[in-house]
Amino acid sequence: MEQELFSEKESLELISKMLRQTRHNIASTSSGGDFLLYGWATTLLSVLIYFLVASTDNGYWGLLYSGLLLIAIFQGIRKSLHKPEMVTYMDKSIDSVWVVLGTMFGLTYLFIIFLSFFYDLSGLSFALMMPLSLLYAGIGTSITGIITRFKPLIYTPLPAFLIGIYMLVGFVEDWQLHAWWYLLFGAAFLLMMVIPGHLMNLKAKGEK
Repeated sequence: MEQELFSEKESLELISKMLRQTRHNIASTSSGGDFLLYGWATTLLSVLIYFLVASTDNGYWGLLYSGLLLIAIFQGIRKSLHKPEMVTYMDKSIDSVWVVLGTMFGLTYLFIIFLSFFYDLSGLSFALMMPLSLLYAGIGTSITGIITRFKPLIYTPLPAFLIGIYMLVGFVEDWQLHAWWYLLFGAAFLLMMVIPGHLMNLKAKGEK
């Protein structure tokens, strides 16, 4: 059986085609793209929570972020029912990265709830999910950018990393949650997911 060999030019064309297909799948206009979905949902929810916390001085409003888990479940079901016509190895790699990070996010959230049965934790404790979410989402976004060779996804999570570390240091120092941190959290997702998500949509449309 003869083994088909690819020239250097053909190999580069194949890789470019896979990159275009992967970027198109991620920026699927039929679903709005996961980056736009989670980015806008988190940003708008952060603004809502900020006004609720600022007006009531009740940190438990932060639990509204749990709604993002419902979106994740819905997206998982939708994707299982409506798969792209062509799935590349890069698509599978990216999906695996987000499955791992999503699992870490879910386990972290459940563990905080578990600890609340043994320690006197207030709604402030759940605010720890904000910096951890920035780190988890930032890692996933950067890896996605590296795999797809889309630079905006690689570099826009950097401010989110810094904001996440800033929040963690703030918790260690005085264990206080400032209401404006919700706006900072939303701004990080706007920069990390929404802006590059729109840019990827434009690039995918231009490559059709």
